[in-house]
Amino acid sequence: MPSFKKLRVNPFRRDLIKQLIAIGAGGLIHPAFVTATNSNKLKNSLVSNSTWKDDEHYEALRKALNWQINTPTRYPDVIVQAQSEAEVQAAVLFATKNDLQIVCRSSGHNSAGAVLRNGGMLLDISALADISVNAAQKTALVQPGAKMYNFYQTLAAQQLIFPVADCHSVAMGGYLLGGGFSPVGYNWADGPACYSVISAELILANGKKVVVSKEENAELYWTIRGIGPGFFGVITRYQLKLYEHPKVILQSSFVYSLENLSSVLSFLDEMNEDKDERVEISIALKEQQDTADTIVAILKINVNINDSSDPQTEARALLTSYAESKLSQLAISRKEYEEIQFTDLMYSPDRNYRHNAENIWTDDAAALIAIVEHYKNRPKNSSVLMTLFHGRQRGSHRKDACYSSMGKHFLSSHLFWKKPEEDDINNRWYAEFNKILQAYTTSHYVNQIDNGLHPDRVRASFSEENWQQLARLRKKYDPDNRFHTYLGLE
Repeated sequence: MPSFKKLRVNPFRRDLIKQLIAIGAGGLIHPAFVTATNSNKLKNSLVSNSTWKDDEHYEALRKALNWQINTPTRYPDVIVQAQSEAEVQAAVLFATKNDLQIVCRSSGHNSAGAVLRNGGMLLDISALADISVNAAQKTALVQPGAKMYNFYQTLAAQQLIFPVADCHSVAMGGYLLGGGFSPVGYNWADGPACYSVISAELILANGKKVVVSKEENAELYWTIRGIGPGFFGVITRYQLKLYEHPKVILQSSFVYSLENLSSVLSFLDEMNEDKDERVEISIALKEQQDTADTIVAILKINVNINDSSDPQTEARALLTSYAESKLSQLAISRKEYEEIQFTDLMYSPDRNYRHNAENIWTDDAAALIAIVEHYKNRPKNSSVLMTLFHGRQRGSHRKDACYSSMGKHFLSSHLFWKKPEEDDINNRWYAEFNKILQAYTTSHYVNQIDNGLHPDRVRASFSEENWQQLARLRKKYDPDNRFHTYLGLE
């Protein structure tokens, strides 16, 4: 089982050396290490910090830029590590002049290693990581390479928050482009994190810099709020809306035997109609060593309060309806009204494991039950993290964002294993796992799909109307296909 270390202090200061080894310092390796450049290829160009396929350190860099240890066998012609917005523009113009397709990378957390393509340019913008906060206006200017944990710590110091991801080393760029799924915070913006994007600065396929917002270049503003890894440009800075940091987060946890899982989901469905928007519910299957059951279902209910004079009392009141229901009566064990920190909801990924990830949106929480028997027969020495976020979708989608995943509940899964020789058996098991879930699927979350194996799931992440609009805008703003589209659709 991969370890998920809770972060209590800033890991970027304390464990810098470890971070460099484990995640390539977010992908940025010092130019002195990687720029044994081919002088003939780069002669008379404006591109700096470039590494070509035949350079000595190319393979080490290629692997470092993909956070998964099971690095795909795809090889860009050149890797450019831009240090500034000017270098991003220079790289885009160089690619145009030399007919290179571009894929952009801010942290490399894409499922299936989508930042790696055959041929063309991998443009690494992880060095663009500035954060500037205007506490009075509750806004922030954030570059795409800024990491979640660093951003959260900066905001928390000023009693502010943003619906950040639960993984500390995910960068803001790709996270916001795909929508942004936060463990707590959907009630703040009535939807995904991209709804809190006020404006952005970006470089188009022709090398031109533009600013996008509701009032300026509205088509592109609509596009960047949910398009995911198929975006046809490079975002260099976001302006984001911030929120008051929760005064308290309380959590109640219940453990159930699998025979009661159906009843638990039925009760949650009944209670969902009246669920307060500040309540977040998740239920996961997990191996349990200290009970008679080998596998149990663990229900967690989080309540975050940021707008009350008595947050403890209000949070406890919201949890009481669950504590006094049949949900509590069916539990093998429970821990109630625990005060937690937001960082308790974040984890540090273990890069020593091979990894696959998928998801579905569904209107039927029984999708979790459908997968139980297959879950029991997972490959030896492998582990599965599978979580259903119950009642996650709220309201209708916004007209000023292309994000349009549909479904009442979100079911996320991650498969981990260690040995390369076990790739085939794990991939086959996971393919069957996702085949079972497909019958329950209403759509997908574009940031967490293997669109190399399942390109159909890219289109299924959007409404048909939004998908057609994205195609029209790609043709308008990137007529020469300078930027790679989604993996699997080229």
